[in-house]
Amino acid sequence: MRNVTASRAEGGRGVRRADSDGGRRIRKGGGWRSGGEAGHSLCSRCCSGLRAGGVMKFEDEGAPNGVMDEGPLYLRVAAVLRRDIVDERIQGPLSSESQLQAQFGVSRSVVRQALRALSSEGLVTTVRGKGSFAVPPSRVRRVVQSLNGLGMQMEQLGTSTRTEVLSFGLVDFEDAPREWATKDALRVQRLRYGFGYPLALIETYLPARLIGVLDEDALVDASLHSLLRSQAGIELEKSRRTIAAVPASLEVGAALRAEVGTPVLLLKGITTSKEGELVEVFSTFHRGDRVEFDVETTI
Repeated sequence: MRNVTASRAEGGRGVRRADSDGGRRIRKGGGWRSGGEAGHSLCSRCCSGLRAGGVMKFEDEGAPNGVMDEGPLYLRVAAVLRRDIVDERIQGPLSSESQLQAQFGVSRSVVRQALRALSSEGLVTTVRGKGSFAVPPSRVRRVVQSLNGLGMQMEQLGTSTRTEVLSFGLVDFEDAPREWATKDALRVQRLRYGFGYPLALIETYLPARLIGVLDEDALVDASLHSLLRSQAGIELEKSRRTIAAVPASLEVGAALRAEVGTPVLLLKGITTSKEGELVEVFSTFHRGDRVEFDVETTI
């Protein structure tokens, strides 16, 4: 993750510049705080259940497997089961409530709360007299020609999404379009979730002038294209895109909770405005086992 520093800009806003050595510093209320102390990185603290004496213990392994190491017990149990269901380690019937009690070393009420949480996400179904069963998560279908991003397409289909902003700041961008007249660019890196699991890692480069226009906080759980329209007055019109299957790098694998080398679907391209300005250069890495691309054609 990149360092972010700030200096006073027009209107008193902080202009943040990203370096390459971790953490970030952000101006807040006249002071400085280090994002490295409480901020997010792609390899953020995660944990896994480790068996010890027949009881599942929650310990930090520093591995990107999506299991919580703090918070209510039922959420921690649910996180372990969610991971195993999504990764298809659990298929069909789950262990009985008493077996799950022994496995995790928790009470029956905690197990039932965890199962109810997973049921509300559509990952578990319970049949009276037969027990609980894993429901494999649905694949997300994305129409690649649409200017609407993955999150907006999912919401239009009634599927809830969540977006986390991983980085936001100025960086040196050697591939910056000539018309931007600078080698600096605003880099925005986001992680899109669906069904409680990361689906896509999105890296976008925008003209550096937008650093003082776009609101980083507003990007959480929001569409970048919608914010470009509402905050910057930019109407997007067309995009040129390419699709490739590529192996997950260490960074991409950590973000998507996929093993390094696992095939992921890369959608990359550029987007221009109605005025013909090149507005964004983007690369979006999708989990190949959770996202399908639809291609619409006409004759």
